[in-house]
Amino acid sequence: MLEKARKVLEELHLQDVIAWSALIAGCAQQGQGHEAQKCLNHMESEGISLDNITLLCVLSACAHSRLLNNAKMLFEIVTTKYCISPNLEHLNCMVVVFACGNQYDKSISVVKAIPFFEYSAIWI
Repeated sequence: MLEKARKVLEELHLQDVIAWSALIAGCAQQGQGHEAQKCLNHMESEGISLDNITLLCVLSACAHSRLLNNAKMLFEIVTTKYCISPNLEHLNCMVVVFACGNQYDKSISVVKAIPFFEYSAIWI
């Protein structure tokens, strides 16, 4: 259904960050990390910047596809390039990214750096 979703996006009169995020989320759910990255690149080439939701969708796609380096690179530049401060959901996603890449020490270091220690779901 991703191909149909892409065609719907292409036919939209207004291709905004919400529409692109929906497509990227679909890629993430299907484990299509490379396709999510292509969508992000295409979105940016159209002059549309990612937002918090898009970032979460791309990080999730990277986690499900085990694209550790892609996720790390995006996470490292998000503050400077996009002026987005990572929130709890982004950090949680990075914990998953590192765990999927068998880098448990990095997962734990992200958890320890989270200022929201009362948020116990991160340990699940």
